[in-house]
Amino acid sequence: GYTQTTATHYADVANLQALVNRAEKLDAAVYTADSYKVMTDAVATAKAALTQTDISVTRQAYTTLANAIGGLVKQKETIDRYSLIMVHQMNLTMDLWKNGNGVSSLDNAKSHIAFQQNENGGFTIQKGKFAANDWPDIHYLTPIVLTPVDGKVYLYLDLEANSTWSIFPTFIQGNDTYTGRLNYIIEGSYDETFDAGAGRYYGVYDISDALTALGLDLSKEFIMTFVMNVVPGPVTVNEIAVLTGTPLDIQGTLDRASKIDKTLYTEESYAAFAAAYEKAKAALNTPDAYQATLDLQAKMIGLKKIEEKGTPMGLIIGIIVGAVLALAVIVVIIVVILAAKKKKGGNAPDEAPANE
Repeated sequence: GYTQTTATHYADVANLQALVNRAEKLDAAVYTADSYKVMTDAVATAKAALTQTDISVTRQAYTTLANAIGGLVKQKETIDRYSLIMVHQMNLTMDLWKNGNGVSSLDNAKSHIAFQQNENGGFTIQKGKFAANDWPDIHYLTPIVLTPVDGKVYLYLDLEANSTWSIFPTFIQGNDTYTGRLNYIIEGSYDETFDAGAGRYYGVYDISDALTALGLDLSKEFIMTFVMNVVPGPVTVNEIAVLTGTPLDIQGTLDRASKIDKTLYTEESYAAFAAAYEKAKAALNTPDAYQATLDLQAKMIGLKKIEEKGTPMGLIIGIIVGAVLALAVIVVIIVVILAAKKKKGGNAPDEAPANE
């Protein structure tokens, strides 16, 4: 028969169903793949538990799904690298990198870093058998000279690590030298000594605050020497770049430009705009996108509207004045006529009565 236990179970099932409904409305694109996978697995378990008669199974499924929803990790908002000013894109060929310790050349048999050049132009590195310590490092030979725009500095990374790794550039500004790890920025940690673990690292990372914390003045020029290490590896690096500036809304600019009405503007100004628009479209998702977007924005501002055709204002005023004067003349004439009639009527002699 119907018991309190049965009623409680019905309530548990209803709560679980409501939680499943909530979970299924969550957007996968907002969360990291791993945390979203945990949640979808919990949803599958919860759906199976909806038909179970064992109340403990229902309650456990609810707890598991609630924890999975609470454990969802949002994707980091990433900045389009092409919306920024490219300062330097690092060359990843072996000749432009060296060992930080021991022999300098990476192709030496006693290199502390085992370096493999990849077909895509990137490289894979790992600890070599001659490394004297657990943290062999590799240095980029080209110093990067940078004057930040708007006080902003970014790293663009595309790499995949199978072990711990770190980035710790050296910065020179005036007579001062600064060194600090940047992995805590990349991983979103508050610990400056943090080293990144295995995983895929892809996107633009704002390192401005980290550099300011080191003591750099981001309103002035400085020199950056890029250094990274692996423990033990491998780490595959596909691309590294340094960028600056405030991100431009490239797609938004193109969208606004596409809606501009040609018929409203002079032929010359529209032709300049149209050429810039085509160039910006062609540069989308390329290193030229930033400058092309700036040029397009300038041409949009420079559009000149066609003057509206119609009766000149001077002529309109003249017509109005003329009409007023004509009306005044007509009024004067009418007044004169009425005055004349009145005078004539007043001077006429009275007719005498007829004599019998």
